[in-house]
Amino acid sequence: MLQRTSQNMSEIPIPQDTGSTGTQEPLLGGPARAEEESPLKGLPITQTVQGLAATHSRSMGGEVAANLIAGSFNQLSHDLQSTKQELSETRDQLRQANSDLSRANVKIATLEANTGADSRERHLKNFCIFAGTTFLGIGIELYKNNFDKFAYITGLLGTLLLLFGWIPSGGRPKE
Repeated sequence: MLQRTSQNMSEIPIPQDTGSTGTQEPLLGGPARAEEESPLKGLPITQTVQGLAATHSRSMGGEVAANLIAGSFNQLSHDLQSTKQELSETRDQLRQANSDLSRANVKIATLEANTGADSRERHLKNFCIFAGTTFLGIGIELYKNNFDKFAYITGLLGTLLLLFGWIPSGGRPKE
């Protein structure tokens, strides 16, 4: 069987001309270039006026008048296209400005809420310091007058209020 396979391999003809040299050569004419199409080509009025000027120039007042009319329509069409492009860019800028305004409004609302909360918190801490100092003073006076049970309770309450008023709160990140 092995002998038969080697015989079959020798029977396969070797092609003389494959059509390829095995090397790559650069394109003789350089890279292919894309032709730019006029942006005005798609406007129907421009096509119509240019067609009329080319075929029926006499009905449009002669060749000079026909070319002037065709040129003016061409210019108007170009102005229309550039105005549309500017309008599109302006709309994009407006969308971006609206987005920025929206983000700024959210940030302002957050900062105003934080400011109001800070103000309320500051008032509460000031009141705690005032009340804590008062209770601590009352507790000391009660202790001097031998009311030990009430002195310890009011002194402890005053101390807790003072600690609450002095310890900073770190629950909310500042912007």
